[in-house]
Amino acid sequence: IACAGSLRNNVETQLMLQRVCQLNGWQAPAYFVDNGVLQKVRSAVFGLKANLAVSLGEIESADCIVAVGADPINEAPMLAMALRQAQRNGAAVGIIDPRPIFLPLAFEHLAVNLDDINPLLSAMVKAAIDADAAKEFDSSARQFYPHQNKISAMVEKLRKSRRPVVICGTDTVHRKTPALAAEQALLLQAAGKKAGLFYLMPGANAFAAGLFSDIKASFETLIEDIEQGTVQALILVESDPYWRFPDRRRLEKALAKLELLVVMDYLNSAAAQKAHIFLPTTTLYETGGVFINQEGRVQAALQAHRGGIPIGQTGAGDHPPRVYGAALSGSEARVAWKLMAELAEVELHLEEKPRSEVWNWLVEVIPGFAGLPAINEIPDEGIRIEAGAQPSPPFPMEGINKGEDFAGRFELIAVEWTFGTEELSAHSECLEDLAGTPCILMNRSDAQQLNLADGDRLFLELDSGGIEVKLQTEADMAAGTLILPRHKDLQWQVTGTGRTLLQKGQIREIK
Repeated sequence: IACAGSLRNNVETQLMLQRVCQLNGWQAPAYFVDNGVLQKVRSAVFGLKANLAVSLGEIESADCIVAVGADPINEAPMLAMALRQAQRNGAAVGIIDPRPIFLPLAFEHLAVNLDDINPLLSAMVKAAIDADAAKEFDSSARQFYPHQNKISAMVEKLRKSRRPVVICGTDTVHRKTPALAAEQALLLQAAGKKAGLFYLMPGANAFAAGLFSDIKASFETLIEDIEQGTVQALILVESDPYWRFPDRRRLEKALAKLELLVVMDYLNSAAAQKAHIFLPTTTLYETGGVFINQEGRVQAALQAHRGGIPIGQTGAGDHPPRVYGAALSGSEARVAWKLMAELAEVELHLEEKPRSEVWNWLVEVIPGFAGLPAINEIPDEGIRIEAGAQPSPPFPMEGINKGEDFAGRFELIAVEWTFGTEELSAHSECLEDLAGTPCILMNRSDAQQLNLADGDRLFLELDSGGIEVKLQTEADMAAGTLILPRHKDLQWQVTGTGRTLLQKGQIREIK
């Protein structure tokens, strides 16, 4: 038996998954789609020390901001608002990312490919704090032409800054980038600057999931175990692999081999439709819960609604029904972590204070929770904790050089959009029009070389299937890169795990 949770689980649910697996001798639960994302999140979680972490409010008072692997409008709109306020206060803002970036403020966009992010960030920080390195920087920056002038301007602003902030994404960047961002922020601090660090996490409770996760416990590894026959039963707790796993064909073959698939969720997901047993759960605001945000701040969401079927449904708009017991026994929605405990026969003193009991377990797993008040006493702004020491060696920072040459090939990068890619909002009818039409983004010069234009229909030939999608060309994005939003109306789940490189012949116009 194996279990998988998700980044929308609250802390109590993630902890119960961990506890149940330990007590029953099951392998550690999986929260992340692939090992690469897991490694990046854990690197961010354990690299975010108390002296580095900054909040959105603190970003507004920064005087120079360098963001790497981040698209604020599409990944974190509130961050975009904080950047605008900082820029209005006089801050210089630079974004190092291959995507076309749109922000409601003046900023410098260094549209380099993913391989160039790490060496460029390292070179910029070194030139800003080291006089000897600064003399050599102009010549080394030539490899990033045509961005050389923008880079030199940002280096000068970073050199003069007193309160710089480094922002780092964890979704599209390479595995070493989050650890590198922490190292560069520390170098800025060592140079006498009051530097801060801010990570963009790939989900609502990714920070907690990174704390709980075993270093190798990803859904991709779980799929391998199912394929090899070492896992015959799977429990999905508020998790839908059909939504995010990027190899639909492989996923379906693996799940078809299971003897038992149990799904607990409050969404009518694709996984729920495939379940042998479906157990409905309650939403966060029906039960309350604890989350840890991207800066390591523990925040409580108190119960705001007591669930139940409206009288408008049970009584057809009239009185409540006068005949009771029509529903199946046990079919009512339950709290996910309590349901998991009962299913696995973990003893909880439910009539006493089960949440307090779970809270005590938290201290055993995460020492940073020691001394925190009860859930209903956590202040609105939350309480920042520190993850502690990295349990495994961080990625080595040596040898961060420009990546190998991929001339003649395109790197396909699946990304988030403001609307149309997030799981919960995809169920909202009022956001349907805002999701827009799915498309793929390509550098305008690249498109011209392939004799392609805006609005053309393309077919992308991939190892695990093909994608038909409309082309949108952009001038201000990295060459040799294809940006594919994970749109709910697009079968992007054929992109495969790992790095996806396409030859020109795999990109064809549909006449």
